[in-house]
Amino acid sequence: MKPGLKERFIRGGKNTLSENIIVCLAAALAGTFYFYEYYYESRFAVHTGLSLAITASIFVIWLICAAFSGKDGKIGFIIFSFLYWSVPYLYLLYYYSRDNVANYSKWLSMFSKICTALLYNPFYEAAKKMGTDSVTLAAILLICVMGVYVAAFFIKRSYDSARAERLEADDEEDYDGEYIRDDEDDYEDEEGEY
Repeated sequence: MKPGLKERFIRGGKNTLSENIIVCLAAALAGTFYFYEYYYESRFAVHTGLSLAITASIFVIWLICAAFSGKDGKIGFIIFSFLYWSVPYLYLLYYYSRDNVANYSKWLSMFSKICTALLYNPFYEAAKKMGTDSVTLAAILLICVMGVYVAAFFIKRSYDSARAERLEADDEEDYDGEYIRDDEDDYEDEEGEY
């Protein structure tokens, strides 16, 4: 009998935490780098379409990695996701709340540009098309990642518990209450013990 989608997902191969993180970083950074193509190359009509496709790819890749991490019970992926999308936002809140004219620091300014690139740039074009902000899309992605992780975690656990119950029920059906000695029970090891 051909296994269903759920069973193929559960029995599928495992990804390491570092593999999931690298794939997600590559997807998010692709969006960040493509944002700068908008400014440095001539503007083609294809730019908006590719930006939307990259945004969709970021969502799909992060959600797939969340599903595999949830299935394998790797809480580190949730921690990574939360840090990747929230630390730049918290830093930007701090940076814009201080007096940057009187207390200018080139290092703080550089970190501000890095955080803006990580948080705003991957979703800039999609957010503009949807009439929202990049931070909103990042928050939606983070909520979806956590939801998919938790769903995959509980699907795997329910599958494992149902499988254990089936195996236990099969074992109880095979046991008729008495033990019958087989020829295999007469096997002696090298020391002469049973």
